[in-house]
Amino acid sequence: MKKEFNNSNEIAIVVLSFDGFKELWKPFFDYFFKAWNDCPYKIYLLNNFQKYDDERITNLLVGEDVSWSDSLKKGLEKIAEKRVFFLYDDAFIYQLDKSEITNCFQTAITNDYTSVMLRPSLFINQFIRKKIQLIPDNALYRNALFCNLIQREHLIKLLHSSESAWDFELAGNKRSVSFRYYSTNRKIIFYHHGIVKGKWFYSIYKQLKQEGYSFEKLNKSLTRVQSIQLNWKTRIYETFLRLTPIKIVRKIENKRKKQIYN
Repeated sequence: MKKEFNNSNEIAIVVLSFDGFKELWKPFFDYFFKAWNDCPYKIYLLNNFQKYDDERITNLLVGEDVSWSDSLKKGLEKIAEKRVFFLYDDAFIYQLDKSEITNCFQTAITNDYTSVMLRPSLFINQFIRKKIQLIPDNALYRNALFCNLIQREHLIKLLHSSESAWDFELAGNKRSVSFRYYSTNRKIIFYHHGIVKGKWFYSIYKQLKQEGYSFEKLNKSLTRVQSIQLNWKTRIYETFLRLTPIKIVRKIENKRKKQIYN
C-alpha cells in the first residue's frame, strides 16, 4: 500500500487581509470551507486588531498598518510553518482540486522548491504536459503571492520595509530573479474575484447580497457593463502577455511604467 504523504505540519494557509475589509471575512471563509471542508492545514488570517471568531482560524493581529510589507512580515514572523500558501480575502473559492493541491504541495516539499504558484503563470508554455513548470527568470509577476506556496523565510528576506503590494510586485520581482520559481500549467483553484480598486464586480456582489451577506462599508459596485468591460480588458491583456515574447513585453511595459523592469 502506498504511504500517504502528510505535509500538514509544514504548510500554513494565510489569507491576506486587513481590518478595513472585515466584511469580507465571513463570506470568504463560508465559501472556502464549503469547497474544502476537510482542509488539513492551519489557517491564518492577516488582520490588524479585529478578530474573526472561528475556531478553525488563527488571527495574526499585526497591529497598525505601517506598510503592506511591514504588516506581512510581522504576520509571517508569528508563523512556525516552513511554507505558506497565500489566498486573498476577496477571492471567493467555489471549487478546487484537493488531490492536485496535495500533489503540488508534495512536489514542492520533496524537491525543496522555493515557490510554486498553483495557477498558470502567463509566461509558461501551457501546451507542455508537464504539470509544474519553471517560470522564466525575466517573467513579469513571478513573485505574485495569490495561490503561491512559498518558503516563509525566503519571503521574509525578499520583503523590503515600507513597500506597498504594488512596489513588491515590481521591485520584489527584480529581487527574485536569482531564485527558481515554478507554476502549475493549469488552474486547480476556481474562485469569483470580488473587488477591484474598491468596487465590487457586479455579479459576485449581487450573488452575495442574494445569499444574505450585508456590506455597510464595502457597498460600491461596478455596473454590469463596467464589470464585463473590465473582464474583457483583462482577458485581452493576459492573451497579449501569453502570446508575446517576454523581451517585447518588457520593452512595452517599461515604456508604460517608466523603466521599472530594467
